[in-house]
Amino acid sequence: PASGVAMAPAAARRLAVAALVVVALAGRCAAGPKEDRERYAKLTDADLRRIDEELMEDDEKEEEWKPEQPKIDFASGKINPADMQKLTQAADPGPAMVFANIWYDGGLDKAKTDKVSWRWKQMLQSSGMDANTYTISEDKILVSTTKGWHVPEIRDFMLSQPETAEFEHKQNKVPGPADCPEFREHVAAKKAISEANKNKRLREDAEAEKRKKKRKKMKKAGKAGAQKSEL
Repeated sequence: PASGVAMAPAAARRLAVAALVVVALAGRCAAGPKEDRERYAKLTDADLRRIDEELMEDDEKEEEWKPEQPKIDFASGKINPADMQKLTQAADPGPAMVFANIWYDGGLDKAKTDKVSWRWKQMLQSSGMDANTYTISEDKILVSTTKGWHVPEIRDFMLSQPETAEFEHKQNKVPGPADCPEFREHVAAKKAISEANKNKRLREDAEAEKRKKKRKKMKKAGKAGAQKSEL
């Protein structure tokens, strides 16, 4: 990245996928050229669920990669300029995206989560922060900002909201007010479903590859038989 801050491959892919979601969701509801609205409208709820599963898979990959963080003892008054520079770079003043895993009583529902997302957007923007919110799924909200220095304030805001079960930024996850055993059971079940869907896709891809090879083999054998009969 131009800022010089290291980023895991999974984190970079995650940022790209999240950026696609932001652009697509914005295009679905914003005014603009008809062809743009039609193009973005093609992003279905099923597409969003698939993207959500991909983000969950990237979470698991990111756990294996931990960036080196400078340890600075401000109380000692002895600060290494190089460490301070790394810390400043880590602040990431450019565009940033954070996530909140949501939990509330009465059962998760995308329409309800949309209302939470809309309320957060109004509250963040009314406080002067550059932030937009997007509902990724019934249990996940994405918040984007073009000014990375707003992330600490956005984090504090999100962790003060009763619906936030978990705040996530890059590889860091912080429990929120809604964190509870039921939420953790929900996350475990969702990961199990995601893993099952992933394994199903792998099996289907393997079967498709076998059929493809079999067709090629039969086609090759057919050509050889035709050539032999001609002789």
